[in-house]
Amino acid sequence: SGVMCSYNAVNGVPVCLDPLQKAVRDSWGFDGYVTSDTDSIDDAWVRHKYVATGEEAAALGVSKGGCDINSGNSYYNRLPGALAQSLCTMDDIDRRLFNAFKVR
Repeated sequence: SGVMCSYNAVNGVPVCLDPLQKAVRDSWGFDGYVTSDTDSIDDAWVRHKYVATGEEAAALGVSKGGCDINSGNSYYNRLPGALAQSLCTMDDIDRRLFNAFKVR
């Protein structure tokens, strides 16, 4: 099963970067994957101005936000830089991949 986070923000935090995604797993026992709406990871940077760079947005998506799949190319383009800047860890990315592939 899967759910999609969206473009909007709740209490000023873009939904795909919000720890709310992790709360759904912990509180409701949700065991599926979380996917972003198309390019909503980059929206946190470009439109919401929540973070200063795309790398920060991608890093928050895989770490605090718990967004497993990016519908768009934000993760592909930004995660290598985020890793190089130590904004997230390979363990953060591995957790997202695990959730994405276990539903196959």
